[in-house]
Amino acid sequence: MQGSVIWAPILVLLFVSTSLVMPAVATGNVGNDDAEFGFPSTPCQNIIGASVKAQASLQSNLVYTSGDGQMSLQYNPDLDISKQCQTGPWYGGADWFQTGIIAKRSTNCAVLTIEVYNTFWGSTDWSWYSNNANCTTVNAMFNSGALWYISEHTSACLTNCGSSFEKIDSVSFGVVGGSGGGSYYYTENTPTSWYWLRSNICFCGVTDGGTIYNPTFTTASGTLDYQIGSGIWSGFGIIGPPIDIATAENSNMQYGCMSQPSSGHLTQSFHLTGHC
Repeated sequence: MQGSVIWAPILVLLFVSTSLVMPAVATGNVGNDDAEFGFPSTPCQNIIGASVKAQASLQSNLVYTSGDGQMSLQYNPDLDISKQCQTGPWYGGADWFQTGIIAKRSTNCAVLTIEVYNTFWGSTDWSWYSNNANCTTVNAMFNSGALWYISEHTSACLTNCGSSFEKIDSVSFGVVGGSGGGSYYYTENTPTSWYWLRSNICFCGVTDGGTIYNPTFTTASGTLDYQIGSGIWSGFGIIGPPIDIATAENSNMQYGCMSQPSSGHLTQSFHLTGHC
């Protein structure tokens, strides 16, 4: 079921000028400053012919207040590692490959997005919004038992590998409501221009008309799971919060310490008190 157009809101890179000094980490595992998942000992290591899925499982209703009524679940690569290791088809390179689910509780609305920013120019090199940025209604998507996930897939290569080898070729999204709720699944193919790099997840806000609206969560609890679907598992593990914050949006969400129950699988709690 399609809702009304909500667009204007976007997710943005924290960027002011080419001389911007990024803020140092002050409160790890809170808001946009969550821990990362990837390869701790090899910053530029990519996943080969595989995917890394990040899923949020709600164990209580997700309730918040926000100036424009919206919030986001963001899957963000490390900014400094992106500047060091990422490629880009445009001058300046060092693109920042961000994916996300933008949602509105009052209408059970979801818009899926991929936004790629050039960290040199501060401009958007490529972007995509589901259903032409029209709202898709997913009943009970904010209720206990709901699942939200994003899975970034990289290309495989057997022979005659070209420049697209090991780069992201598609992103899959899923939003499933709580008991008796609806569901929304979509996979978008991307230009094969960007590597998968160490990343983190945040429950954050949106930027609407140039103004940042950050949610204040009043009820929230659940689990974040990160898992490689196939490919290289050796060395995949837990990394501390980034030195420099990449995304401009924030929130009061708190995250527990990551644990690694099995090879290629990490898990972490989210709630409103007692961050790692």
